[in-house]
Amino acid sequence: MKPIAGADSVTVSRNIERRYGLLRLLRDAGIVIGLSVALMIGAVLFVRAFFPQRLDGTSIQGQRFSVRDPQIGMRYAAGAHWSFTHPEYTVEYVINADGFRDAKVHPMPKPTGTTRVLLLGDSFTFGQGTNYEDIWPVIVEKHLANTGHRHIDVVKAGIQGQNTRSELMLMQELIPKYDPDVIVVGFMINDLYDNSL
Repeated sequence: MKPIAGADSVTVSRNIERRYGLLRLLRDAGIVIGLSVALMIGAVLFVRAFFPQRLDGTSIQGQRFSVRDPQIGMRYAAGAHWSFTHPEYTVEYVINADGFRDAKVHPMPKPTGTTRVLLLGDSFTFGQGTNYEDIWPVIVEKHLANTGHRHIDVVKAGIQGQNTRSELMLMQELIPKYDPDVIVVGFMINDLYDNSL
């Protein structure tokens, strides 16, 4: 049987069209991605230049809100009471004598029959931008009390900017002091790439 004339040229032509089609697709995708990145960068620069997202702090009590710490990066100044204003919120942070945003007094040593829970975490556990009564550790604490679990003592030790390494170091420091029965670490999605062990 004789091959049909021109069959090879049709196959070659189709292969060339596929290759050029793939090249056009790659070129168009590159243009779309490049323009999208350029627009995002332009938008970020525009917002930073004309609508800066500043965080202004005002002392109500205490000269400093936080202090550098060589082990965990930063700690809150014991007894600090500051107001912070951001374009998205205005909030007051009251720091207790232990250096945490925790209004509850935790008796030392731990009373018999008390189950103590130590909460560690970053700005989400601390409650950045949120009034104290609305942060999740306080909501959990109230829920436990309202459901008859008054023997559970929740120590709120969240610090903004913490990662798993600094939380581990803080946990090792706080275990002898608070003698917790349960330790809860707030692990957020940013901890997957912020961690440095």
